[in-house]
Amino acid sequence: LPLISSDEIQRLDEDIRAWEEQLPSSLRVQLIPGLPPQLACMMISMRYMNLRLVLHRPRLLTTALRRVRGENVQPEDQATVEKCRTFASDLICAVQNDWLFNQLALRNINWFLFQACMVLLLSMSSEPDHEDHQRWENSIETSLCIFSKMSSFCSTIHRTREVVSAIYEATKSHVSDGKSNFDPGYDFSWDPENLDIFWDPATWGDLPGINDFNFDVTDLGSIDQSSWT
Repeated sequence: LPLISSDEIQRLDEDIRAWEEQLPSSLRVQLIPGLPPQLACMMISMRYMNLRLVLHRPRLLTTALRRVRGENVQPEDQATVEKCRTFASDLICAVQNDWLFNQLALRNINWFLFQACMVLLLSMSSEPDHEDHQRWENSIETSLCIFSKMSSFCSTIHRTREVVSAIYEATKSHVSDGKSNFDPGYDFSWDPENLDIFWDPATWGDLPGINDFNFDVTDLGSIDQSSWT
């Protein structure tokens, strides 16, 4: 799969910011004391922050993998990674201030909050001696509190909290010695001479479970197709 460069990421991020700046005031979150933000405005704001996070997140993963392999990380890549972490922290802060007691909002917020937590958990694991490590921990603990509050209105969110909490506790227990415990669990092939390719599509057949699916077209004979037309 092709990887875009850090410069391309920044250009796309500028386009996203330009779009957000052109939104009319009626679609922006305007916090009024005593009143919750409008659902539509809040959802646009959350999706905007999550979009910027997702745009930068691939560089976070590849940088973590490079660091594990003892490879140098370029300054522009590290700057992209730091932005991704900032977006994650900002998203958690925004959720803390703006989340609504609304079933539709809660399901979406749960997903956005989970994405932000995964960014910070990976950062904690791959760079345990980073100067912002404590701030990341604080953000994760804030998220766990938010998950707990939201789960009383949407029971499925409780499972999300369990997952985040389990990863958080495992990360803390392994980085207490100041060493990274990030292990991708497989031999990640990275060709420094050809950084445009993340992996070779020809190797997809080697992925676990990729060949376990069998489809027999004769099974369609027992299906009533009269309702298809």
